[in-house]
Amino acid sequence: MNRRDLVLDFFVVVALGFVFLFIDHRISAGIVTGFVFALINYKLIERRYQNLDKVSISTYLGIFLSTFVLIIPLFISVLFPAYLNWIGVLIGLLTIKASIIVKAVLEKG
Repeated sequence: MNRRDLVLDFFVVVALGFVFLFIDHRISAGIVTGFVFALINYKLIERRYQNLDKVSISTYLGIFLSTFVLIIPLFISVLFPAYLNWIGVLIGLLTIKASIIVKAVLEKG
């Protein structure tokens, strides 16, 4: 994924957050929070696969850390349901994955 795709994802998340802001502010906060953590996870995975020739303990630690990064917003949304909706967090976490799939399908034509 290049920078243009990430910027497009950002605008999609902002639009979704704006739409859900009028329905329930917790969902829009969850979408934005989920997207931020999905972006962090994507960057961790990208950095790990750039250094794939050097497999060591830090590689396995990176796998654990990227999984932990996905768990954090869900855990926060369960602890504080008055501020974040867990469904919104899931939508935010899946935005980057969905855009990667859509881009792959469109490129195959």
